[in-house]
Amino acid sequence: MTYSTHDIPVSGGLLRVGEWRPDATRAHSSALPNDEAPIVIALHGMTGSHLSWQFLAAALPEARIIAPDLRGRGRSAELPAPYGISQHVDDLTAVMSAMQLLKPLEGRSLTVIGHSLGAFVGVEAIRQLPGVFGRALLADGGLPLTVPLNIDDDDLVEAVLGVAVARRTELTFTSLAIYRKFWRLHPGFASGWSDELGLVADYDLAEVVADDGSVHYRPVSSREAIEVDARELYGSHAIRGALCDLRDKLAHENTLVPAITVLTAPRGLLNESPGVYSERELAGWKAELPFLTFTEVPNVNHYSMVLSARGATAIAKEFRTSLVCA
Repeated sequence: MTYSTHDIPVSGGLLRVGEWRPDATRAHSSALPNDEAPIVIALHGMTGSHLSWQFLAAALPEARIIAPDLRGRGRSAELPAPYGISQHVDDLTAVMSAMQLLKPLEGRSLTVIGHSLGAFVGVEAIRQLPGVFGRALLADGGLPLTVPLNIDDDDLVEAVLGVAVARRTELTFTSLAIYRKFWRLHPGFASGWSDELGLVADYDLAEVVADDGSVHYRPVSSREAIEVDARELYGSHAIRGALCDLRDKLAHENTLVPAITVLTAPRGLLNESPGVYSERELAGWKAELPFLTFTEVPNVNHYSMVLSARGATAIAKEFRTSLVCA
């Protein structure tokens, strides 16, 4: 794969976009020329970045993968408010327009793959951009989640991400190694750390020079962006409405609705069981949205669904299956 980055104008500044292209000099039995390669729009999770998709790029060398740093994260962290799913879709539309991807290329449709927050953005993108996407894979996200009715906004982010991850944006670290250790000790990564995860962690940091001249590091993700986005994942009427709208469109002939597969992890953010979606919740969604296909990815948690070779290989397999069935 050939990896590159682009800075694309969006409202308020520039959005960083990572891109992996099939390497024409390498001989992959399944590879296609670059101008014929299937195109994937990959949308990362709540505190991730486009580098979260390096595992998928390795597992899916025949595809062209385009992955933005969502507003408030990575090298897009300095972009100002507004935040929220609708704004992410506006940013994505600007990226796809700049890269001339809003119209199907020679009859080929695009695939959107979203993880966690990115899956919610993917659902809204499908609704707002009819006919652009031919298929979608929603990795442990995209379906509104349930929280206690009495939870307040101050506690919501911690409910979404866990206390340690939610509060890390308020911390500084003395070295890259210490920040890597912070993540290695997290239950979601403790048994599956890799050099690639180290690169993801490093990318999440910015240097801060203290008054005494010492250098420290702080996570770049915007706390405000995380808080705004988190509120939209739980009991969101907008996301539920978008899913129901897609369901209703299928009732009408000549309406283009992409094939959507929801990939679920059996373990959650802290590697606990059950995962983000309980069996009861999934049963409810299956009844309400019968047009969705549900597949559990074995032996992964919410993070390793994307941030591991095992999870990425499973996603790549589902992607290839979706192309054959199209």
